Amino acid sequence: MITAEMLLENKKVIEEGTAEKEDVITLSRLEKVLGDGEIKIKSLSVNKIQNITKMNAKDEYKITLTIVQNAVTNIPLKDKEFQKQLGCKINSTDIVEKIFLPREVKAISEKVAILSGISADKNEEIIKKIKKLIIQGDEDFRMISYYLDKGHPLKELLSLDYCEQKIYVACMLQNKKEDIEEKVSLNPFIEKR
Repeated sequence: MITAEMLLENKKVIEEGTAEKEDVITLSRLEKVLGDGEIKIKSLSVNKIQNITKMNAKDEYKITLTIVQNAVTNIPLKDKEFQKQLGCKINSTDIVEKIFLPREVKAISEKVAILSGISADKNEEIIKKIKKLIIQGDEDFRMISYYLDKGHPLKELLSLDYCEQKIYVACMLQNKKEDIEEKVSLNPFIEKR
């Protein structure tokens, strides 16, 4: 059990875990157009995200635009003069929409959510799901391997609910059974029943 003493002894480590973090996300479209697509971002505090959410309560996309506007550090998205020079409304998120495509806004905001500790890294989630599948038994894991070989995306296979997984497993087993029957029927050395 965590105690006050443990927290005090590890105060520096705890503070580092909750301190503002920075990262870079590369946007390929801007890289092609400008020669450099690196966007520097920072984490946002929970209070800042809550305030942004309250100000734009009924518009999720506006929340996302405002989060991006506050998190990008290498482009002065909140600078009134810069907004004016780009022909955007002053003190609005128009500048974010002018510079970034919706998919880029989404990618930046997802990265900010991970940095801010609000969302888990999707790669970590995928690794956890794979480990869980291995622990659950090899039938589900074989199913994923089988359908990956058939060209199905991993994300699709990992998002299947329990019933869908069992249907995929049943189809896999039926296909394997039919393959074996076909091979047996074509083999002249095996006696047919």
